[in-house]
Amino acid sequence: MDKMVKASLDWINCIANPHAGFIHPNDENKVKCAARALNEMGVLINVTDIISYCYQLGMPQRSIDKIVDWYSRPERLRLKNGMVFTPEDLKEIWFRNLE
Repeated sequence: MDKMVKASLDWINCIANPHAGFIHPNDENKVKCAARALNEMGVLINVTDIISYCYQLGMPQRSIDKIVDWYSRPERLRLKNGMVFTPEDLKEIWFRNLE
């Protein structure tokens, strides 16, 4: 699995409340911003790896389905009002967490 994808999923698992199904708009925006950032960084998405890792993290199926959907089509995602992260913000957060 690409280290940036793994870092994004770790970050999402920690701060975006996947166990509630990303029902809060800010949680949804975090996942969608991560998907957009990975796309802009040119990171290849491997759905099988994402599903497997999300299961390892203990995420429920409904959250895994949303992550796979959003990570698979980042250019068409619409953000809800609220918190937005730029690719630069996320890259800094994820690299800091990788060190």
